[in-house]
Amino acid sequence: MDTSSQTNYKAILIGAMSIGIASIFYFLPTDNNASPEINQPIENQVSAESETMPEPAGNLTFNSESIASEDSNQPQLEVEDDRIIPAVPEDSEFRAIEIIAEEPSVETVSNNSRTSDVVLLSSKKLETFNVAQVDTFARRFYGGYPYERAKNSVEKWEITFNTKHENNEDITGNALVYMPIGDGPFPILGSAAGTTGIDDACAPSRENVNVSNWGDYEGYHAAFAGQGYAVVFPDYSGFNDTDGLHHYFVADLQAKVVLDSLKAIRNLAAQINIPLQEKIYLSGYSQGAHSILAAADIYKTYAPNLPIAGLITYGAANHTVDLLKFNSNLGPYLIYAYQDLYGKEVADADKLLLPRFARSLITDHKQCVGKVGNFYGYDGSKVYSPELWNSLSNGTVATDFPQFYEALARNISGYGDWNFPTLILQGATDRITPPEQNRRLLERLCVDQKPTTYRELASTSHVYTRQRSFKDTLTWIDAVNSGENFPNSCATL
Repeated sequence: MDTSSQTNYKAILIGAMSIGIASIFYFLPTDNNASPEINQPIENQVSAESETMPEPAGNLTFNSESIASEDSNQPQLEVEDDRIIPAVPEDSEFRAIEIIAEEPSVETVSNNSRTSDVVLLSSKKLETFNVAQVDTFARRFYGGYPYERAKNSVEKWEITFNTKHENNEDITGNALVYMPIGDGPFPILGSAAGTTGIDDACAPSRENVNVSNWGDYEGYHAAFAGQGYAVVFPDYSGFNDTDGLHHYFVADLQAKVVLDSLKAIRNLAAQINIPLQEKIYLSGYSQGAHSILAAADIYKTYAPNLPIAGLITYGAANHTVDLLKFNSNLGPYLIYAYQDLYGKEVADADKLLLPRFARSLITDHKQCVGKVGNFYGYDGSKVYSPELWNSLSNGTVATDFPQFYEALARNISGYGDWNFPTLILQGATDRITPPEQNRRLLERLCVDQKPTTYRELASTSHVYTRQRSFKDTLTWIDAVNSGENFPNSCATL
């Protein structure tokens, strides 16, 4: 398709979406029990809101299938002529997509050198959770939202594996594994964390929910493992290295760790005689969504033997420029990481941040996500230099900071050569990754003819997208896994 045809196609696409948006989006109705939007947006619920999960909407009691306190207003998936049809409530409100600027045209850069299919270095079983313990973890994470009672006990493992860093340097990756106990075979769920920080002390695997709840990843992973998914949860490169640094929102590095962790769990399962399905699903929350989309972008050259079956994103933060614009509390992480990796000629903190933050960034970057919200705040004009903030506000970063913009553009993820079914779960009241950001992601995936289901969750903020959509995720995976049709938000375009 030539450039003019692409432009015309995009214009037609945007117009169609603006007119007929209700026919393609798969929404939840307003939920009176949904948690209110927090006053200040933060990456993983810490600081501005309680470090515990929401109180249950009612008394939770188990029945034979699931938790009793399900949202009776939630639309169910109806089966008609062997097709899964989303039941859209009549009183749902839909908003048209605003016309957006063109995405950066810079190609994603990936080095073809890759690891072998056998990458596992070490494994250690940490503990075993029985079904009751798994349900306790799930209840802690999902609070008053509906979830399924565990079917399997779960073993928790710690593994190390070979992976690649910048310039094809061999490094050791680390991950936690939550392996269901049973006959199998089990599908794999690769899970990528939201932002926890960039210093070694902030590694996702080091989360202690009793001290700082960065996302209660153990509760989330135990719940899926209890449903019969073999879950692997890697730390990003740079973590677990006292001399290193996690290079935040560098797509290629995050992607390699995710893909190599999938190889490693397959190696582990073979060693301990756990049968796995030849189907892998990737799940990413916030920064984690950026990571799994980046993994999809390079899988053909880096891990072509992995049987990836689908992607699930929760509050996807795939767009680096949007990250800076909407999250000034997290922007200094990115600026410090890019300055360290690409050099000051590309990302100079002295030119991108206010002087008081630039001077102390060498120590301030060590703060984990629970503290940066109160430290930096959420007003970009009080964190970034006036020049950068004006550029972000006016959409002129490309002309005002061309080298920095090129680095940002190269690390936008999700635009590679892949065609996996994708589920985008987006909170309607999310102010960290606002709905328009993920609607733009939907539009781009549809233009690229990637089969995508978009679901916007009413009255749901960023930190509750995973809790609100557990059963929706399982239903969607079951549909893809069984070969059934699933709601495709691109189908009517």
